[in-house]
Amino acid sequence: PRLGLPVLPPEALYEVPADVLVPGARTGTLSARRAATLRAGLVAPAANVPYTAQGLRTLGERGVVALADFVCGAGATIGYLAERAGTVATADEVGHLVENRVTEITAAALSHAEGPYAGACALAEAFLTIWQPRPTPPLAPDPANS
Repeated sequence: PRLGLPVLPPEALYEVPADVLVPGARTGTLSARRAATLRAGLVAPAANVPYTAQGLRTLGERGVVALADFVCGAGATIGYLAERAGTVATADEVGHLVENRVTEITAAALSHAEGPYAGACALAEAFLTIWQPRPTPPLAPDPANS
């Protein structure tokens, strides 16, 4: 025990009651099995591709809001590109630009009929079709036992 509290295995993180879960560092951690026991109301990923297709479906069926990793993690890229393009001059301006753009994208994604992940994919698809026909959503493969 640390500080008088038991130390739980890492997997227990997904079963702790929380308003928001910020998973990071592992692809495909939110499989159908794990999504079925998740006790958070919203998932805001800090790493790439946390959902499997079945996991994302399970979260949606349970009413858990699943934000897109590529939107949650877009701030650094938006800031970097804005700074390089010379559209902002100070760190505060970069921060405001990033906050406004991520908020705008998230709000648009949240209004999508199929949920925020599908909404973010639709926004990304509309943007990416400038360069290639119909991209596929970035989801991790479902494990055999999910």
